[in-house]
Amino acid sequence: SAQLEQFHGWLLKNTFMMALNGMPSRDELIQRLAPNVKQPMERENLCVQEMRECVSVTQQIIRIMCSLFDELDLEDIRK
Repeated sequence: SAQLEQFHGWLLKNTFMMALNGMPSRDELIQRLAPNVKQPMERENLCVQEMRECVSVTQQIIRIMCSLFDELDLEDIRK
C-alpha cells in the first residue's frame, strides 16, 4: 500500500474507496445473482459454478484478442 500510495492522487483514492463502499456484501451479491434459489448453499454453489464458467470463457476471449493484436501488429511498444 505504501509503495503504491505515492502514485495515486486524492481523486483516485477517494473514487476507489467510494466504489468499494458501494459494493454489496458477499451474501447480498450471491442473493442478487440467484434470487430464485432458496437454499443458501445451493445458491452459492450455482454462483461459483457460473463464475468459473464466465472466467473460462473470458480467458478464451482474452487469448483470442491477444493473438489478433499480435497477428495484426497492434501492440503499442512505445512504453
